[in-house]
Amino acid sequence: MGPSKSPFSPPRLFVALLVVLGTTYYLFHAPGQGILPSFKSDVVQLTPKELFVKQMLEEEIDGPYNLEPLAALCRNKEQAPGLIIKCKAVPGGMGNVRNMMLNCYRFAIEAGGLSSGIIVPEIMKRGEDSLSNLFTDISYPFEHFFELPHFTTSFRTACPQIRLYDSQNDLWDLPSTAKEHEVDPQSLSAKHHPVANTLIDEAGQWRGAFYKWLNETAPPFSESRPVLVSFPPQLLRFPFKYDTPEFVATFGRLLLIREDVRKLAATVLYSLSSQYNLSLNLSGPIQQEKFYGAHLRTASDAAAVGWPGYDMQATNYLNSALASNLSLIYLTTGNPVDAARFSETAASKGITVTTKDALLAGEEFEFEREVMKRLSWDHLGMVDFDVLLRASKFGGMFESSFSWNTALRRHVIVSGGSWQEISPENQGVGEDDPACFDDALSTVFGPQDMGGVRWQFPMGLYP
Repeated sequence: MGPSKSPFSPPRLFVALLVVLGTTYYLFHAPGQGILPSFKSDVVQLTPKELFVKQMLEEEIDGPYNLEPLAALCRNKEQAPGLIIKCKAVPGGMGNVRNMMLNCYRFAIEAGGLSSGIIVPEIMKRGEDSLSNLFTDISYPFEHFFELPHFTTSFRTACPQIRLYDSQNDLWDLPSTAKEHEVDPQSLSAKHHPVANTLIDEAGQWRGAFYKWLNETAPPFSESRPVLVSFPPQLLRFPFKYDTPEFVATFGRLLLIREDVRKLAATVLYSLSSQYNLSLNLSGPIQQEKFYGAHLRTASDAAAVGWPGYDMQATNYLNSALASNLSLIYLTTGNPVDAARFSETAASKGITVTTKDALLAGEEFEFEREVMKRLSWDHLGMVDFDVLLRASKFGGMFESSFSWNTALRRHVIVSGGSWQEISPENQGVGEDDPACFDDALSTVFGPQDMGGVRWQFPMGLYP
């Protein structure tokens, strides 16, 4: 039997298809187009603003977070199974809250409590009637300021012995923790630092004093019958000198400002870069010759405690900007009247001043303005903090933990990613300088003897 003679045998079918395709191409093909259809990519193309924000969220000024110094500290501390530490709610703005949390964790590690757990601290709500009203007995969760997943993942990775409890309610099935034993860790130190008197001295002896107190106060405890010890807020208590420079430089990275606030800061920087043609690049080191960052601390709470007034602060910052050859200042202040005065004075010296509100005034930033309306005074300060970290030069005042937080985090970069001690012998200032600290990136203005009471900031405020 011979091959099929069907009109649709393979050779004839192939020829017929060619004819159909050729006719279709001739009738419907537009000149300059290819025969095959094109398909649009499903990949979302980010706008320049979105790319800028994404880059800032991925890049920290002092590089990737190194967990090894924390891990090494945990490995080298004797553990105490059954000890659970509760860090009580901490009051204040981001600068103080951050340090109080870190001090509590540091004392907990020293005590050996990580083999059982730490109760994640809450943040005390600031009073709405006055910025000075810090003790309201109303608490917000940890996430009010910081990223909880970053904290828990980092701590558990570095110190796998740890168990973090979200709240004291999580101890419901451990009846031995029903009674809370409170102690101020600082009170257990026989000596305090000679020039920074809030810091404990001879930190190596603190653990012995802690267990002496615990054994006299609480019943015997074990992993099956744990004991709950609470620490009240600890501001500027644990000294840098007891730990390695690498630990000092990285410990504060446990606390990452929450993402919505960091996105706002990134958008402010994007607008700053765009409006003033700065070509900011967030993937590398802090760029020089871009802008000066000034912290004008003249809000009502600062005035109430007698901090230096507008005239002294404004003079210091404007002179510093001129000396740094920077004609653009990013200003953060809680006093809009003084902001206007500062801008006017700066203009007379050929300096332009801008703020986050001015930078987000355009139609493009309507969404960001709506977000800002929902933020508290403290959150708005955190936006400024993240912007100031990127300034070519920063100026702050020695009374403010916010200023010191900014300057000390930047000092890590000057220290090459480690920590160079700041002490009476190493302040970086001349005899007649109006500053008490100066390095390549930051200046903190104030008396060089720190007023006799402020050495605890450069010696105990974790960057």
